[in-house]
Amino acid sequence: MGSKYSVIQYVPNPVANERINIGVLTFNEHEVRVQFLKNWERVRQFGTEDIEFIQNFEHQMSQAVAAGLMLPGDNRDEPFPERLNRLTRDWLNSIQFTLPRGSLEDVENLLQDIISTYLTEPDTRS
Repeated sequence: MGSKYSVIQYVPNPVANERINIGVLTFNEHEVRVQFLKNWERVRQFGTEDIEFIQNFEHQMSQAVAAGLMLPGDNRDEPFPERLNRLTRDWLNSIQFTLPRGSLEDVENLLQDIISTYLTEPDTRS
């Protein structure tokens, strides 16, 4: 069964339209998965502002996904693809979602595949 994914991005100044990837979301008609960065240092340096609101969003979204929702307070009656299409249109603030892209992978395998592509973690080995 195929699935889709979207990249969650932090846009400190929506007018300048510079962005950094902070998470990935995979879903199909019945399930959704999300993964965020583990190390927020690049994001902190990129935005040059307090990113606590992003970390709070990550926590709330992870809880929502664990409950079978896409976002906190989400509408369960609307299929995931329609919800994400609405998010990509309507969310124009500091946290944005890319347009959904398709894959033939299942939700979990797709999540594991795209983490390495879209979530760049700093090398902490010295």
